[in-house]
Amino acid sequence: MFTKKLYNCAKEFALYCHKNESKYVKQNIERSFARNRAFQQSKYCEGVHFQLSYPSLKHNKCKDTYFLEKHKCEGDYVMSYKVNKADKSLCQ
Repeated sequence: MFTKKLYNCAKEFALYCHKNESKYVKQNIERSFARNRAFQQSKYCEGVHFQLSYPSLKHNKCKDTYFLEKHKCEGDYVMSYKVNKADKSLCQ
């Protein structure tokens, strides 16, 4: 659930924001998410930290929307966590 409700949600929207960028820029975004994934997953799964680190975004019309969408992704996960933090599907 971490991967589906949070990690992929935020990553896909970040990539969407840069859909017109070069392949290199998109790869850097993916690397940034991948580099921090294990650390962020451990913090989320322990209930210690409920905000994803995010790659820097170029100034574009999507920047403000990205933060709103990222917050929605985090909120979906947090709601599931609050309902039942012992649910093994949250973090495998």
